[in-house]
Amino acid sequence: MAGLRMSIPYGADGIAAVMIECVRLSGLCKAYVDIMCTRGFPPSGLMTRDPSRALNRFMAFAMPFVWIVSKEVMERGAHLIISRGKRNNPGINLSGLADKTVKIT
Repeated sequence: MAGLRMSIPYGADGIAAVMIECVRLSGLCKAYVDIMCTRGFPPSGLMTRDPSRALNRFMAFAMPFVWIVSKEVMERGAHLIISRGKRNNPGINLSGLADKTVKIT
């Protein structure tokens, strides 16, 4: 998280424990678990748009796992198209905001 200039109150073991607890509390046998960390928002009363002052937020949830293709398609295989284009806006300069080696494009 340091490369993104963000911090959360959990290390790798803590994140794993949160994910396990999400599944346990949901009671699901097959679950999709997602975690995210957002830049958050500035502390109360502080009027700034400086992301380094934001209080980062960590979220996790579990939901029933769903397949995006039918069982028949899974058995025979699906035909997929993978885009070669990048969705990054070339007009935005991201240099200095985060370590680019940790960004997924």
